[in-house]
Order: sequence, then C-alpha cells, then structure tokens
Amino acid sequence: MKRLVLDAAAFLAWFGQDADRRLRDEYEAGTLVVLVSTGFSISVLDAAARGGWSPDRLRALAPLIARAGLEVHEPRTDELARWLGRGLSAHPAASAAVAEGLGVPLVSGDAELRHVASTLLLPD
Repeated sequence: MKRLVLDAAAFLAWFGQDADRRLRDEYEAGTLVVLVSTGFSISVLDAAARGGWSPDRLRALAPLIARAGLEVHEPRTDELARWLGRGLSAHPAASAAVAEGLGVPLVSGDAELRHVASTLLLPD
C-alpha cells in the first residue's frame, strides 16, 4: 500500500475548490496511508486560522481532523533538529523529519518546506 507524509497546508488544500483530488481519492479508496507528525491538529487549525477561516468553520474542521484516521508519528529528535537547523519552523520540520525517518515521500503545500525538503517530495 502507498504511504506518504502530508503536511497541514496540503491537508487543507484537500478541501479547497481547486484541490487536486487524486491523493484524496486514493486515501478515501483505502489505497493510501497518510502519515502525519505529532502536533498535526494544531498545525492544521493554526494554518486555517491564519488563512482567515471563521471561528465556526474552525470548530467544524476540528472533528474532521480527528476522524480522518491519519497515522501519527513522533519525529526522531536528531532528524527534527537537523531540519530545524536548516531553517524550518517546528511543524514543517516535524513533517520533513517523519518523512525522512520513515523513508516515505512528503506532500506539502508549504513553499518553504517544499524548497528546503525538495528531495523528500512526492514526484509529480
């Protein structure tokens, strides 16, 4: 079965009007396992709030994250430190560290993460 790490920005993009439905369709069909780093819920809600989502919309999003059935992984501290040292903030660094540590591709909607961790990205 296909596995990948998804970051908060990519998760939120699944719900946008112009979303690339391919990965979400695979996930919903049960042919894709989505892995996330610890703190993923906080990261998603933070990104949505910074994106201008209303309090009501944020409250509606919270249970969707919890019910999504994502596989949560704690990044290894040495890998996390390396990504932090490359200039990423905590949540993007955690996503990169999980992808690297598990040897699975990363899907990101974060421009900085895509630049710094380009070698981990899922090929188009």
